Amino acid sequence: MFKIGKLWREYKSKLWNEFYDPHMSRNELIKNCPENVSMDQWAVFVDYRLKPSTVVYLVYLNKLNLNFKKI
Repeated sequence: MFKIGKLWREYKSKLWNEFYDPHMSRNELIKNCPENVSMDQWAVFVDYRLKPSTVVYLVYLNKLNLNFKKI
């Protein structure tokens, strides 16, 4: 199960990195939907990734990861 979770996390990260443009509005990001993802699912994903609480949480996780890599 650990590997499935890791692969899913990596896939979501890859999608976001490929289709996110900080200069685009929310609606533009939603219209920029990957072909293999339904528009409804993409809209939910975009809203989740743009939520301030998600952004703060992801920044926190990145800092933790950097600290572990230094050890």
